[in-house]
Amino acid sequence: MVTTTWNAPEMAFILPEEFFQGRSVDDGILFPFHRMNAFCGMQQLESIHFHDVEKNGSPELIASFKEEYLSHLNKTFILNK
Repeated sequence: MVTTTWNAPEMAFILPEEFFQGRSVDDGILFPFHRMNAFCGMQQLESIHFHDVEKNGSPELIASFKEEYLSHLNKTFILNK
């Protein structure tokens, strides 16, 4: 499982005309990382990525990221036992 934070908005990874050409974090920037780990026999777990952390960050946004992250951890690790 990979967790990343970005100052880039999520739209930068969704829209084809944006900088990352519509490639998600996992299918773009992290693709070689995931393939390298698969070569070593590791299985990819669902990643989680947080966007607009600096530019549009606020205490409310950070609190929502925390809740989302805890939920993701519960879903990924506790429910997959």
